[in-house]
Amino acid sequence: MDGATGHPAMIHAGNSKSSLLSQAGRSTPLLAIQRRRCPSSTSALSSLTSLTGARDGSKSLRHNNKGFTLIELIIFIVLGAIILPTSFIAFSAAIRQFARPDEYVKARFIAEAKIEQITANPFDNLPPESIPYTAVRGDATNLDSNSQCIRFCGPEYAGYLWQWEIRYVDPASNPLTDLPSGTSCSGASCYYRRVSVYVRTPDGSEYSVSTIVTRRPKA
Repeated sequence: MDGATGHPAMIHAGNSKSSLLSQAGRSTPLLAIQRRRCPSSTSALSSLTSLTGARDGSKSLRHNNKGFTLIELIIFIVLGAIILPTSFIAFSAAIRQFARPDEYVKARFIAEAKIEQITANPFDNLPPESIPYTAVRGDATNLDSNSQCIRFCGPEYAGYLWQWEIRYVDPASNPLTDLPSGTSCSGASCYYRRVSVYVRTPDGSEYSVSTIVTRRPKA
């Protein structure tokens, strides 16, 4: 029977082999198709990620461009109304101080020079007081024997005024009690005299310099 039916059996076997080969041949394209589909899935995932990132970026952009709220704006205005006037006052005062250094230097120079001139005299021969203010330029103490001005004579000193006080000082009192030079004194008050020179600038500012002169008590 095998001999009679061998060919059909072989044919059947051959058919089964051919069917297996055909199936194997069909499965190969499927794998290839599946492999070719993987990149498309990756690209889809990347596209989804990019879309998500774009949405997040647009949300953050909208959040950053939101601007100030009404409450924040009101707080900003209130703080500005409080801080700006104070800063302006301080800045203006500083500007005025820097704009007048020359006048201050001149006033100090005049006052210190007058103090030196007064205290160069003996204690009992101090010059009398000069009250009220008189013009610095052309003052009698600044004239030589020929009535020529020798100090503070330039036009830069025009408008400056000065006065000086010479008072007895009572060191035992608290606060100190200044007595005019012409009044009588007794005890320790007769040994101390305060000399104060006041200089007024053309703009009305006043500067002063004071010193104490003493008399040595008699042995």
